[in-house]
Amino acid sequence: MNKKFFLSTIILVLVFTCNIFAEEYKDIPNLAKVKKQVRHYYKKGQWEKDLDTQYTKADKILDEYKGDKSKTAIVFDIDETVLTSFYFLEKIDFAYESFLPQWASFVLKGDAPAMPRALTFYRKAQEMGFATFFVTGRPEKYKSISEYNLNAQGFTNYTGIYHRPKTNKKIHSASEAKTKAREDIESKGYKILLNIGDQESDLAGGHAENTILLPNLIYIVP
Repeated sequence: MNKKFFLSTIILVLVFTCNIFAEEYKDIPNLAKVKKQVRHYYKKGQWEKDLDTQYTKADKILDEYKGDKSKTAIVFDIDETVLTSFYFLEKIDFAYESFLPQWASFVLKGDAPAMPRALTFYRKAQEMGFATFFVTGRPEKYKSISEYNLNAQGFTNYTGIYHRPKTNKKIHSASEAKTKAREDIESKGYKILLNIGDQESDLAGGHAENTILLPNLIYIVP
């Protein structure tokens, strides 16, 4: 093979490859800029507006319901649905890893603040006579501190609370655990009118007539 031709081919391949990487580089957002956008979203009012929009949809579902409310359940996730960890996660620069030491220490303090719009809706549901349940991805060992935190923030008198159970399975997804919890609620004679959460995994698996997905820009739970 002609040496000049070979070298020319190598150079063309390198130029083409570098161009591909350059285009990919342009498509990837700068992490510092993304974090700044997330902070702005949460701290400048848009988060509250979007929460209000979603909880207003939930209000309408309650207002239009004509059935027996005492055997009709509203299911809530906990984190980023009724309590928020945003201010904690901002302090650690959004280094979220589910139930690694930093996150566990935050949960164990039991002082996650309520999301005001969630509390307003929660109290409305109870005043209307609906049964209220919490179904969380927090492990069972955090049950007492979760209950303490909820009660301290005004989420009282709930009908039941489900945590992620211990399992021998290597993989036990949040979606699977939460679906089983809703099945158990139904087995007790309740119809689940509404399931509210901030993750797709909170809502997957059915066993609810309506679902509401709340905004969460700080982590994903599969």
